[in-house]
Amino acid sequence: GKLSINNSGLGSNSFDVFTGSSGAVATFQSSGGTDGDSLLNVVSSAITGTVYGFKASLNSTVNGYITNQQNGNGNSILQALVLGSGDAQSVYNINGGQAWGLGLDNSDNDSFKISGSSVLGTNDFLTITTGGLIGLGTTSPAYLLTAASSTAPQLALSAGAGIAQWALRNAGGNLYFATTTVSGLSTTTTSALTISGNNGYVGIGINNPSDVVHISVPNSINGGLTLEQITGSGTNSPWFSLKKGSVQSYWAQAGANNNFFTGAVTGDMIFRSNWNTNILFGPDNLIGTAAPAMVISTSGNIGVS
Repeated sequence: GKLSINNSGLGSNSFDVFTGSSGAVATFQSSGGTDGDSLLNVVSSAITGTVYGFKASLNSTVNGYITNQQNGNGNSILQALVLGSGDAQSVYNINGGQAWGLGLDNSDNDSFKISGSSVLGTNDFLTITTGGLIGLGTTSPAYLLTAASSTAPQLALSAGAGIAQWALRNAGGNLYFATTTVSGLSTTTTSALTISGNNGYVGIGINNPSDVVHISVPNSINGGLTLEQITGSGTNSPWFSLKKGSVQSYWAQAGANNNFFTGAVTGDMIFRSNWNTNILFGPDNLIGTAAPAMVISTSGNIGVS
């Protein structure tokens, strides 16, 4: 059957409402509604395929709105409720363009997802689990925030257009910090800082450090490693410390006259051990095979072989 109001003819087997003037086409109002009532209730029998419970087809030169206006003190809510095995979601699509899906993936423990597809679980970009873990590029985040990529840096820091970015990447279990091109499309060949996931070795200017701290200086640069004591009125000194157990040695610069040793002058190079040990010098090829080339004993005697 068909019910038409105002002599409209929109289709067979339909309830048609038509107006030739401006204003609302139809208004549904209840003055005696109770909690849980529906002003408009659309019910369908079981259907194989897609059904539109509500579909607005508009032709406007400005904007088309679907508005749920709350005139009382309650909240205004748009709800997607699923009683079966499907997903509760919304889809955003421009004809012929990229579709974006947003909602709860029922098949993935009700995780909230943003997908580059109208189907959740396909090309997912953002996942938030019911436990509050956030995944970027992964649907199974293990921590509060997990950014995943097997082909590109997982994080980039930008200071704006025209400036190279800093990129951070976990590749094969190693952590790399590197600069990018100004466009940000590729990183520099050599990482500025590398931390090996196998042994914890740290590399500066090298991708594969071979020692606990490995610094590589390009031929085009004059420089190396500087340890600077901030200028002030104190007598503290900058130093490198070598320690094994309770035995500790220092390679330092005297920060004042008589610093470390009586007679030391500010700026003197200091080698010092806090234990009863000698200072030995020798080339690498003598290690483990011959006596050192020079020995400074704890009594101050110098022996040269």
